[in-house]
Amino acid sequence: MQLRPTTVPAFAHERLVERILPFAGVAMLAFVLVPLPPAEDQPLLVVLGAGLMAAIVAAAFVVPWARLPLIAQALPPIAYLPVVVLLREAEGGAMSGYAPLVLLPVIWLALYGRKGELAIAIALISLCLSLPIMLVGAPA
Repeated sequence: MQLRPTTVPAFAHERLVERILPFAGVAMLAFVLVPLPPAEDQPLLVVLGAGLMAAIVAAAFVVPWARLPLIAQALPPIAYLPVVVLLREAEGGAMSGYAPLVLLPVIWLALYGRKGELAIAIALISLCLSLPIMLVGAPA
């Protein structure tokens, strides 16, 4: 049985760029499809989500992944979950069509992550989908 290394190999940065482009494209497409102004008249949530999305994409290119533990690669996909929450709330909460975007981190981690990282992402997804209902209330 061969163990996976705990750090990212030096050549992995180029592979990371190849890996992130399809997911970043789909994630940014969500912002293109947001009707302006948002249905619930909460443009600040869209702006916050766009800022967080830009920070995640920038981190993918700027952070020295080769010097970090392998688990650090799970942070960008998991950090995308609050972006989905912000988009959902800007477009009406549970009635919004943005809920399927929570599958992007799951797909990423299923392809490139480890089982523990995938389990954490699935637990956080359930929290992201249920916490707004618990805090704000059920949809009208």
